[in-house]
Amino acid sequence: LDARTCDLSLLPEQHSDDPPVPFSYLNKRVANENSLALCHLTYTNEQTHQIVRENLHHSRFLGEEGEPHGPRYCPSFEAKLIRFPERTRHQIWLEPEGLTSNVIYPAGISNTLPEDVQVTETGVLSTVPRKQGLKQ
Repeated sequence: LDARTCDLSLLPEQHSDDPPVPFSYLNKRVANENSLALCHLTYTNEQTHQIVRENLHHSRFLGEEGEPHGPRYCPSFEAKLIRFPERTRHQIWLEPEGLTSNVIYPAGISNTLPEDVQVTETGVLSTVPRKQGLKQ
């Protein structure tokens, strides 16, 4: 997502750990701990879920029997909708790609649907509350 087209002002902020914890036990501290990026939280909604359900036949993560297959540690958004049909929303973390980048990664909504289903004016990303004039 293009950060210049996103209005994040009304979304909950997620700050880094204080102090930040390194990913590796080989490091005692995070090198850039005084300049960490701020993430924001948003959610899918029923409109998001409807678009995905209507396009499940395009999903590469669904087998012939309609069951999700693929890595269990990182389920696709399609798999989440199938496994948890009672949920009315799913978290999406809006994560900056870098300290000087205008790119935001929407974590939690990865899927295998065609590009036109994801990024058009009526696609999956258009339903996620947090933006004005979304550009990918």
